[in-house]
Amino acid sequence: MQIDRCFSSEAIRHFQGDFAYLQCRQPCHDELISNHEIVQKLHENLLPDLNIPADLIPRCDICSWPLVPWIRDDTFLEGKKWREEADNHRRFLRRHLIENEDRLLLLELGVGEMTPAIIKLPFWELAMKNENVTYVCINTEKGSAPLHLGNRGVYINEDIASVLTETCLLIRR
Repeated sequence: MQIDRCFSSEAIRHFQGDFAYLQCRQPCHDELISNHEIVQKLHENLLPDLNIPADLIPRCDICSWPLVPWIRDDTFLEGKKWREEADNHRRFLRRHLIENEDRLLLLELGVGEMTPAIIKLPFWELAMKNENVTYVCINTEKGSAPLHLGNRGVYINEDIASVLTETCLLIRR
């Protein structure tokens, strides 16, 4: 993912998962598997119709079920990595909002409406309860910032890449 190239792993939370990892479809265990080598092998063996040979479908070493991307769906693994990141997130918020009373920008990039309780609603709640928190959502889908946030809620209905490029240009001036 591109975000991983810009920020340290301590600054990133994968509440919706991460396409860089695979998990057992069941899931029968609490392990995530890096998909880098697997994806390379699949790409090298693409058939002319853009399918892959069935024997190359990645499977769980324990139960033989297919491995699937570690992204939120009906089989999403909220295992050790997810719990560690949730704990890190709580510590981060406690340190910056409660202990240091820092200003915090919650930047929501392209989050849809499928699972609002995971990112969107907690962000709104944080901004609503803390005057040092500002919520900014950038998305190409139509939407709006929640009215109860007042001037601490901003919705930008634009392409994320364009907005971030323009922001970088402004910062460099």
